[in-house]
Amino acid sequence: MLKKVLTRWFKRESRVPSPYAAYYKVLEIKPGASPGAVKTAYEEQALKLKTELERLSYDVRLKQRMEELIRELDDAYRKVLVELKDVPLK
Repeated sequence: MLKKVLTRWFKRESRVPSPYAAYYKVLEIKPGASPGAVKTAYEEQALKLKTELERLSYDVRLKQRMEELIRELDDAYRKVLVELKDVPLK
């Protein structure tokens, strides 16, 4: 019984959040995803945001917010790829 409790406690303690967790959240994927899954998620999110940007081009404030979200998405994609050691940071 004690062994089970200690095992659970140590597993819980070892779950340190990744500094990249926020970037995975922006891309709407789970940490540890393959580079292909990261690229697919990025392309889907970028397409959604760019479509909304075109649709909302008449409202300046919304357009600025959408451009900010696109920049965040691009940054998250680059950082996650760096974490996966797929692409070196420029």
